[in-house]
Amino acid sequence: MNREELKNFINEIRKNVSNKHLSIFIKRHYKNEYEEIINKTNYLLINCSFAERVCNILNNLYEISKCKECKKNHINFINLNRKYHEFCSIFCSRKNIETQEKYKKSLMEKLGVDHPSKSEEIKKKKIGTCLKNHGVENPSQSEEIKEKARQSNLERRGVRCSFQSEEVKEKSKQTNLEKRGVEYAFQSEEVKEKSNQRKLEKYGNKNYHNIEKAKKTKLRNEYYKLFNSDRLKKLVIPLFTVDEYEGTKSYGERLYYSFKCTKCNNNFIDGIYDGRIPRCHNCFPTEQFTKPHKAISKFLNKNNIDHEIEKYIKPYSVDIFTQSNKIIEVYGDYWHANPIIFLSETIMNYPDGKLLAKDKWLKDEKRINYLKNKGNEILIIWEDEVNNDWNNVQNKVLEFINKKE
Repeated sequence: MNREELKNFINEIRKNVSNKHLSIFIKRHYKNEYEEIINKTNYLLINCSFAERVCNILNNLYEISKCKECKKNHINFINLNRKYHEFCSIFCSRKNIETQEKYKKSLMEKLGVDHPSKSEEIKKKKIGTCLKNHGVENPSQSEEIKEKARQSNLERRGVRCSFQSEEVKEKSKQTNLEKRGVEYAFQSEEVKEKSNQRKLEKYGNKNYHNIEKAKKTKLRNEYYKLFNSDRLKKLVIPLFTVDEYEGTKSYGERLYYSFKCTKCNNNFIDGIYDGRIPRCHNCFPTEQFTKPHKAISKFLNKNNIDHEIEKYIKPYSVDIFTQSNKIIEVYGDYWHANPIIFLSETIMNYPDGKLLAKDKWLKDEKRINYLKNKGNEILIIWEDEVNNDWNNVQNKVLEFINKKE
């Protein structure tokens, strides 16, 4: 029988026999045809299934099916209905342009992004899973995983880090020589061009990493200059590393860090912006603050109300914070442009520049709204009130503290 006759023969049998039992049925009842099918598909691997041979006859295939991408490796057979896989491996599947486009299109439809790393939803899920499984946001931050990796490297290569292994270094060189004709990837002009292109697309500057490196170097130098100088060395010890230091301000917002007082060993949070020296509230208590601030703090102490001075609620520091998530902000008439005294178009001169009174009010409003959204209740007391209506201020404070949520 030729292939066309075999094909017709198989199709006739498929009318009454399911694909699942087709192979067994032909083998049991049609031994000659069974042998003929094997002979006609002798180009296939010896250990391949009879169903794969039948598939080749039905689909007029005359040679081993190859990977759609690499065109070298043979692909695995699935079944008579689905036939073969398109690719020999996940690597080839991901490398294929058509697959990449389908994947991007699917992501755009589902998440509105063309890559999983750009999706905030996926990022949050990954972080949540890592926190649940390892207690950290990224697996590489887990000491347990780091130690496992070190142990695996010790067992396999005799070193704790793979890049220390001469075997790995040699393999890397050989791979680069085969693929790019150089020992190290960044000796290749093609790799350099790709890297520059990615930087241009992502950051708009092909020298991005050089700029970042310069920034880091500048910050490191600033860090060592600050904390090796007598100005801060005798007063505070930084409780953050040089790598955690990000400067004194970010996009105009003041940055705060943890410090240890050299005098009383108290840990506290403060900023070092505009030449500010971090202040320990134990050694420099409320007497150092404004008179209205000091008056309210003394009033709270007199009434046995626990409170913290200058508590840091990232990214802000609040004047007075009580344990029940209640904040008292003591506003200076000039520094917060008291609307009873100043018009909206009045220009206020502050250390960090000039500002219209109305812009200062908007800035304060944004800060207050942020603190409220964090679950805090807020009472604002003006310097004018403390100076001219102290009895009313005391009543307002007590009413605010005793008010039930």
